[in-house]
Order: sequence, then C-alpha cells, then structure tokens
Amino acid sequence: MNRRTRCVVVALATLFPSVILAAASPSGIVQAAAASVGCEPLPAGPAAGAPRLESYTAINPQRLVDTRNNIGGWGTTIGAGCTMRVNLAADVPANAPAVSLALTAIADGRDYLTVYPCASGRPDTSNLNTRPGIPTPNVVVAMPDVNREICIFSHGTVHLIVDLAGWWSEGPDRFASIAPVRAYDTRRPGGSPLARFVVREIQIPSSIIPANATAAVVNLTVDRAQGAGYLAAFPCGQPAPPSSNLNFIAGEARAVAAIVGLGPGSTMCVMSDVAVDVIVDVNGYYAPAPQFGPTADLQPLSGTRVVDTRNGIGGPLAPFQAGETRQIDPVALVPGGAEASSVMLNVIAANPRGNGYLSIYPCSSSRPEVSSLNFTAPAEATNLVAVELAADRSICIYAFAATDVVVDVFGVMAAPVGSLAGRISFGKSVVPEYTPTGPDYGVYCDAGSTSLSMQLDLLPGASATLDGAPVSSGVVTRQVATDQLLTLALTRGADVKTYYFRCLPADFPTLDVQRPGNPAPGWYLTTFGINQPSGRFSVIFDNRGAPVWYKRTPVPMLDFKRLSNGSMVYVPQLGQAFGVDPLRGYLNTTLGGTLSPSVSPNGEILTVVNPPGDPLTYPTDQHDYVELLEGPSAGGRAMLSYPLVEPHDLTELNATVTGAACAPLNPGTCPFFADDRMVDGVIQEIDANGALIWDWRASDHIPDELATFPNRFTNITQYNTPPGRGVVDLHHLNALQRIEDGSGDYLVTARHLDSAFRVDRATKDVEWYIGGAAPLCVSGASIECKLSTIGDPFGGPLRPHDARINGNVVTMMDNRAGTNQASRAVAYRLNGDGTATMLWQILHPSGISGGTLGSVRVQPDGSILVGWGAPLQPMSAEYDASGKLMLSIAQTPFGFSYRIVKYPITDFDVNQLRATAGGTAAGHP
Repeated sequence: MNRRTRCVVVALATLFPSVILAAASPSGIVQAAAASVGCEPLPAGPAAGAPRLESYTAINPQRLVDTRNNIGGWGTTIGAGCTMRVNLAADVPANAPAVSLALTAIADGRDYLTVYPCASGRPDTSNLNTRPGIPTPNVVVAMPDVNREICIFSHGTVHLIVDLAGWWSEGPDRFASIAPVRAYDTRRPGGSPLARFVVREIQIPSSIIPANATAAVVNLTVDRAQGAGYLAAFPCGQPAPPSSNLNFIAGEARAVAAIVGLGPGSTMCVMSDVAVDVIVDVNGYYAPAPQFGPTADLQPLSGTRVVDTRNGIGGPLAPFQAGETRQIDPVALVPGGAEASSVMLNVIAANPRGNGYLSIYPCSSSRPEVSSLNFTAPAEATNLVAVELAADRSICIYAFAATDVVVDVFGVMAAPVGSLAGRISFGKSVVPEYTPTGPDYGVYCDAGSTSLSMQLDLLPGASATLDGAPVSSGVVTRQVATDQLLTLALTRGADVKTYYFRCLPADFPTLDVQRPGNPAPGWYLTTFGINQPSGRFSVIFDNRGAPVWYKRTPVPMLDFKRLSNGSMVYVPQLGQAFGVDPLRGYLNTTLGGTLSPSVSPNGEILTVVNPPGDPLTYPTDQHDYVELLEGPSAGGRAMLSYPLVEPHDLTELNATVTGAACAPLNPGTCPFFADDRMVDGVIQEIDANGALIWDWRASDHIPDELATFPNRFTNITQYNTPPGRGVVDLHHLNALQRIEDGSGDYLVTARHLDSAFRVDRATKDVEWYIGGAAPLCVSGASIECKLSTIGDPFGGPLRPHDARINGNVVTMMDNRAGTNQASRAVAYRLNGDGTATMLWQILHPSGISGGTLGSVRVQPDGSILVGWGAPLQPMSAEYDASGKLMLSIAQTPFGFSYRIVKYPITDFDVNQLRATAGGTAAGHP
C-alpha cells in the first residue's frame, strides 16, 4: 500500500448500524467494531485526559478486528506509517473511559505499534514490538476518545488482531496490587503440560487473592511448546473464546500480561492449540472495594518513557549485562506519582544478545522466582507489566541475559490525592465515608469489647503509628472497648495525616451519610432516641457527618443547643406531645456530661415559673429554649408552657374544624364541648435570678376559632382525662425566636394554627401571621393581620415547625401533615404591604409529607440546613444557596431527630470534643 495514498474502508456495520456482521472466519465470531485505515498523518489534538479507572468488567474475550479475514471491516495489511481507527461505540458501554485490548501483530520485520485516543496526538512510545514472521501479542489499556474511537499506528506493514477483554467503568470493584506470586506452573513436580485443545482449570489460592475477587491481573508464560500456537485465557464456566492472549513458536518461552475474569471458586481457564507448559504469575486482582477507606484506581497515561538503555534515558547508556539488576524510579516524572502504590509499564527487551527473561519487582523485596518478560534473540519482546513500588518508590529490573531495555509508564495505581495509604479498612461498618482530609470516624462495634482488625496498606515512603506504637502494612488487630478512641497517624516526610476512630456503642443509630457537596466547617447538634430502635444519645457531628462527640442519655432528649458560655442545654421528653410535668425541665450540661448548677426552684433543672396567685399549674414544655442576650432579661431565658385550662368552651370550633382536622388523621378530635379541657400556649421570660418578668398567653390574643388543626389527646395519664374526652391542644406552640432587633419581639410557630406569627413584646399584640385562618390584612391594619402569600403553589404553610426570621425573610419547616403534598423547607419575604412572597422551597425528595417535628436554619454562607422531622429520611440535609444537596444524614431502618442546629467551627474545640466523647451523661431525671 502506498503510504501517500489515503486508504479508508468503513465497515458495513457503520453504514447499516442495525446489521451485526458475522466475521468471515472459521470461528464464526459475531462482532460490531468499525475499523478504517488512513495513511496520512493525523493532526495532533489536545492531550488525552487521565480518568481514574475504578471497577473492571471482565468479559469472555471478543474479537473486534482481524485484518487477515476482514473482521471489523479491514481485510488487508495496515501499511507502514498508517493508522487504523477502531470505533468501540457498539461494543463498549458509553460510560467506560478505558478498555483492555489484546493486540496481536504479524509482520515481516521488526517494527512497532502505538495505541492512543484518536482525538489526541500520537505519543512517542510503543505498545507492541513485532517479531519477523511470528505473531506477537501484548495487552493494552486503551482510552477511547469522545467519538469512542481508538487509533493504532503501525510503523511497519502488519496484519493486526484486536481482541476486547473488558473495560473499566463506575462499579463496585477496585484494584489491589500484590508482590508477584507464582500461582501455577505445569513444570512443577506432579504437573503436566496442557494437551492440545483441552481446557485446563486453574484455581488461584485464597492465600494469593481473596475469595470474592472478580478478576486477576496475571502474567501468562508458555514454555517448551511442541509447535507454533496460541494460548487463550478466560473465566471458567465460559466457552473457550475465539481469541488469543499469547502467540508463540515451537520450543520458546514467551510471556504476556492479561486481566482475566474469574469463574466460580476463583478459577481461570486456559487452552492452547498445541501441547505446552503454562506458568501463571499473579500481580494483582480486582475485588469489591471495602466498605471504608481509600482504594487505588488505575490512572492511565498516554505513555511516558522513563528508561531507554539505547540512548541513556533513565540510566546508563549501556545494555543490561547477564545477571545485572538496576534500580529505577518510574513515577518521578508522571502525573499521580506521589499517590502511586504500583505502576503499569510497557517493557521492551530490545536487541537481546541471547535468550532470557526480565524480572521486575519492588526493590524492597527479594527477587521473586517469576518472569515479567521473556525474550528470544535477536527479536524484540514487549509486555505490559504491573508492579508494586518499593518504600522509596523504586522498582528493580533483573536481566537473565544481556539486552537493551525500554520502559514506558502507561499507568499508575494511585490512592486518592492526599492519602498516605492505599487501604485503611475494617471488618466493621464505619461512618462517614473516608476522605484523605477527614480526621474523624465512628466504627460500629460490638457490645462491651470488640476485636477490631484494620487492613493497612501504606503508600511507598509512608510510616504509621496506632495510639503511638509503630505499625506496618498488613492486618493490625486491637481489642477495643465501647467508646474507645483509636488514633492512627500516617507520616511521609513533612506530610502527616491523623485519623481518629471511635468505637461506637452497639445500639448507636445506624447512619447513612452522603456528602455530594462541601458544606462549610461547623458543628451539628441533635439527639436520637425518640420512638426508634436505636439507643438514646445526644450527638455533635462535623461537616462530614462524623459523630465526633456523643453522650448516652437515660431518657430521650430534645432541643439540644449550645449557650453563649459554651455549656449546652437539652430537655428530657416531658410528655407525649407537650410538657405535662411541672417538676421536670431543661438541663444545663457540660461536654463531660455533668450538670451545671442553674438558678431554678429545682436547682439544676431549668423550669418555667408559676405566676404568683395563678391557680393553674405551669409545666415546662419541651419544644424550645431561648437564651436571652439583650434587654432587661439579658442573661435569662424564654421558655414555653402548656398549662391545663378547664372547663373551656370550644363549641365554636364545631363550625370551623372539619375534614382532615377531625378524622381520620385525628380521630376523636371532633366534636368540641362547652366544658372541654384545653392546654394553653404560654411564653415566659425569666431573668438570670429565676424571676418571671414577662409572659404571654395565646388564648388572650388568638381567638379559638383560628385553630385550624386542633388535636385531642386521650392518653395523657397525668391529666386523668375522662374516657372519650381527653385534652385539646388548640395552638401547639413548637418554636420560639427572640427577634434581636432591639424590639424584644418574638416569632412564634404554632402547628395547630397552621401559621407563624410575630408577637409585639410591648403590647403583646400579634402583628402579623403567615398562614392560618387569621383575617387578611387591610390597608392601615397593624395587628392580627394575615399576610397574603404570593407565588406559593401550596398557598401557605400547613403544620409548620421552627419558623425563623432574619431581616425581612421568614423560613420554616412546612410538614404539610395529612396532605398528599411533600414536606418542604420554605422561605418568604415580608413585603411590608400585607403580603409575603415565597422566595424558595426545597421539597422532600420522597414527595410525601411528614407528620411532625423538623427545622430549617439558613447559615451565614447562605446554605440551608433542614431537619426533615418524623418519619422522613434522610433525617437531616444541608443544601447550598441554590438548593443543591451538600450533606445528608439518614437513619436505618428508621428514626429521626427533633431538631438539628449548626454552630460555627470556633464554638467547639475538636480536641475537647474527642476527649469528652462517650459514656453516659449524669444526673438526668
């Protein structure tokens, strides 16, 4: 073929995509690859990217191209200086960034081929070097370009065979390299050569690869062949493929790399068309990634030449002598070298002076009894070699016979950027997902004591200590107690990474943490244990979802928050739906779990106050605690109370409360009676000395008929309710915010009024409502005015929780219980003219409504922290200002938290959190 003439033949499969062509060969192969050849120089394009290759899918090898018989669309040799294009769109998934190909070239002379993405420039490296008149194989990791094409440049005239062995894509498996191990050798005592066309099953022992391995990275070597022939390797349980991995001539020793899928019992099968001895050396494997920790990915490269003894690249300008070993650094000049644990090399024995082999191995190990490349003088030999790096990132090359050596780096197996280990895995579940810069983790341990095993694979040059004691790569086992903290420190030069692993109690909530974004650093406070299968805990998470601090609590706790002096408050569950016990209240606690003395009639218990001369009993409610920082009550607190009022005529509600508010959501609520029993909603301000200085009663300012969703509770035993009557919760105040604008006013959320409203502290009037049944605003109105919502597809909130105001923007959790609408976080802008415009909403991803609880807090950076309430999952999520999910925390199989609040990273010292975490908080009633 004249190299000046552009010769292009396009396969019929390209012209007629629905036609799958049967190859014109005795094998009857069915293929769909489209191959074409051009002899003009291809224009150089942008350099190919280097995707990180994760999970490998091994297939029973499939022949894509065979120029001897027109498989793939080209039925003659590829001319010297010409390039074959192979389109893989019909053969490989679109999300596969790289493929494993077995190339076999048949040439009259000594020459070479180079494989690369067609849209990129051709690199100055080779993937396969031919032997005159003898089929020459090699395996290639090829990256299709955006058009799903690969290019194969031939320096000389060749016939070419291309077999597809598998591809990389997203998936569960990850690569693990091992020092080369000989797994099978028919020359050993008791062994026998392969017979012609007889399939041989080879089981790779579990001492070499794990039982769940899906593919093995091997070096296949043949020896003492009875004639010229080929060897095919494939997963046992599959038919022998019409393809080959290795071609050889009579009597020679020849090797080739392969990634072979495994059949049942970690078996691979081999078959040859002539009697031959077979040797299998294992260099690594693919297996499901551990549940936790870093994993190495293959980062393919277009080719970087690091050694060429013919011109002095990477070492002496002199061939290897027989028996010589040289040390090289293969990653000093390649991307990803700092995190590399092993490399993928294309190695050429050029101008060998005799028959022999190369062994390539980490220099920190003794030379293994394996061969990486076999050669026969005087022809070149090529092989793809996967090899681990030594501690100093070096590899050693040993030559049995004198030869020049060329080494191109075609890939690195690299841990995530910044990691100093290729693996840190446990036999237990760990939360959250590993990140190189994430220091804190929780390990789900057994009750009492746990024998905890950690698989540690350090990167070259890294060292480690566990709780101060040096440890090496391998399995490290420690007996750990519940709540114990293990400290793993990794060091390489000046780079130090320290990780903390907390042994979580056996009944700690099972968490599913997802972190698709990068929320700002901070601390998230919440509690667990209300009506759920897990234990009862108060918890502080970091911005990765790691439980850095927790305390067990004897009873369920709610409303966990930090005070300005650094202490914390929370409250035991004081009743089914609201507080009923006047002797119990909030607790002021330290990180160590001890109670702080408080000014209160009950000592360490923070309660509301019974107003002098008032005959009612005022129990402390569990919904909200407000620290007062301004005004006459500075240093004090605002709290809620639900005093029982009886009798109370509620018959007016019979005309207004109907439908879902009565049944089936709230059976027993309706009808209402003239002598009903009701719990009122009261706000109290209590000063630093424990004295009541201001209060507000809902029933004095909100007409009963504004209740849109009253609930009747019939099972509150403390109230001795008559059968069938119970107690009506008319307002259900569930959130309280002091508006720190100098007014001292309050924003109140009332679930059973379906609204949030502002209370004027000076006049005690309700200035405005969002939602609910209050009268709409009219011109000039200033009190008890319902804002008309604009742009809200739901027309306003239903069963809201945790309303907050910042400037003129009000946010809240809109549960929408009893509807077929999704719970949502929602924000309204107050326009000052009797209207409120919905600014944004975030709907729960399930599309359903929750029943109760929840919170919405906008952070200083504009992100939105949402507690989704009960019973929705995830229990909490943080979104960026555009509504894109950054972090979610779910409980499995179910569970919820009352409220979640985020504090700045400076509000807690992480070392103090670690030092005080674990154990049970003391003194809780």
